[in-house]
Amino acid sequence: NGLEHLLDAVGGTAEVPSTTAVDAMFHSLVSSDNSAGGLFNQLRDPNNLDFRPRDGSVWASKGIGAYKAVGDGGQYWIPGRKEWLPSTPIPPNRATSVKPDADLMFLGAYGAVAHSVWVGSSHEDLQQIAVLTGEANVVSP
Repeated sequence: NGLEHLLDAVGGTAEVPSTTAVDAMFHSLVSSDNSAGGLFNQLRDPNNLDFRPRDGSVWASKGIGAYKAVGDGGQYWIPGRKEWLPSTPIPPNRATSVKPDADLMFLGAYGAVAHSVWVGSSHEDLQQIAVLTGEANVVSP
């Protein structure tokens, strides 16, 4: 995708806010204060499809990226057709590398006015943790 060489670049992160080292990688007359450095350090959990900016990151402070830093009760845009049941969970079903502070997000059901969110370790041990109304699809357990 053209960004492979930037994954190890230093700059544009909370630890190294200066983007000078990253700017030097681009062959243009003007390249300063860019947002390319530390790509995966700027996002919450891109490996599990959460592309919101990480709290306190350079991207969050500058409003960079396709997604806002929405939280509990907010709306996270997920592409795709809405079905009669909620679908496309984020993190994905059976994901094994989920971060401990992950939010649960999903593509809401077509025509639904509310979604009840239940969690548990088995079908017999479910607890309701939220009721989301309208287009809301973010739950912070």
